[in-house]
Amino acid sequence: MSWDKRPEDAGEMRKMVREGYTHLAERASSCCGGTLPYAAETARRLGYSEAELEAAPEGANLGLGCGNPTAIDSLRPG
Repeated sequence: MSWDKRPEDAGEMRKMVREGYTHLAERASSCCGGTLPYAAETARRLGYSEAELEAAPEGANLGLGCGNPTAIDSLRPG
């Protein structure tokens, strides 16, 4: 699939996004990848505390800027 053109179909868009995140995750865990140098700073800007960053498993922070929804709103059952 070409990254130059936005798909019209929502299913194709989800597939494209999924493939992009998959590529990043696989690259980051390879011998040539590793944690991106800006990953921790990106996480701090999104609201993660130092304690949360230290508690995360090695390699879990890919610096993708997906946010920290649990810090923004209180989670409720249901």
